[in-house]
Amino acid sequence: MQTQSLPSISIKQTPQILFLGNGINRQFEQGSWDDIINDYAVKNITGYKKGQFKDFPATMQIVMATGDKVDKSMVDLAKKFLECEITDEQICYNQKLLRLPFEHIITTNYSYELELAVGGGYSVGNYRKQNFVTNCDIKNNNDMNLYQYTDVTFNEAKKHIWHIHGQLYKPKSIIMGHYYYGKLVSQIQNHIPHLMAKWNGCKTHDKNFNIKSWVDLFIFGDVHIIGFGMDLSETDIWWLACCKKRNAPNAKIYFYTPDCDISKEKELLMKTYGIEIVKSRLKDRNYKKYYQDVLSKVKIKMK
Repeated sequence: MQTQSLPSISIKQTPQILFLGNGINRQFEQGSWDDIINDYAVKNITGYKKGQFKDFPATMQIVMATGDKVDKSMVDLAKKFLECEITDEQICYNQKLLRLPFEHIITTNYSYELELAVGGGYSVGNYRKQNFVTNCDIKNNNDMNLYQYTDVTFNEAKKHIWHIHGQLYKPKSIIMGHYYYGKLVSQIQNHIPHLMAKWNGCKTHDKNFNIKSWVDLFIFGDVHIIGFGMDLSETDIWWLACCKKRNAPNAKIYFYTPDCDISKEKELLMKTYGIEIVKSRLKDRNYKKYYQDVLSKVKIKMK
């Protein structure tokens, strides 16, 4: 994998970060996490009933549904997703996302909708040429996507895309299941002391900060979360939200959600962590209209 430094950022300015989840694909009728769990469970568990595992954390559902064969499931899932075709309508929507003035995009998606929206197709060859690791002080074989990103250029603007839960062209990088989430949180925790030491050093000497990881951007940037439900099992993101409040209380998290999709309890938890909830109306499950409204609200927040 190629090593490449990222442009430094001023400690006096807060970078704007776009954070995308699989929810953005719901408007194009793509499969949900529930569909994935159901498919595996039907194959592996005699007498399984759809939705039987819904009360368990999502990170444990996949363990039960696959009979703890998560590693093999990652390979199968990657092959299945790579066979899916992206529609012209989906390309158009992702181009709208790329037009937003975000230099860095964090995504939990394993798939390449953003890369495909740039044009010219996307293959394992493109992946190898456009995938980079920052010049971090860590061995690459210990990296669970903390320091890896993809470069694309759209409308002459460079975009850095961070697939924080893995990529389809590298199935072993996919974060799925309780075991892998635990490893990811452990590496994030190990990274934070180094991050804070470097950030505080830059503040003391009034120097620009060199980005090493998507974690740096999440902690010190204004993060706009779209299409990501922040299920309570997403331990990496919840832990980072807590860490961000403690270490960078002036940096924001904006959580864009349908008004009907968030409970009072979850809303209370988010407010406790300092997360600003931005609601939009979801009428008749019309996700296309909903996400149009979300993009409008993102532009307003960025101003």
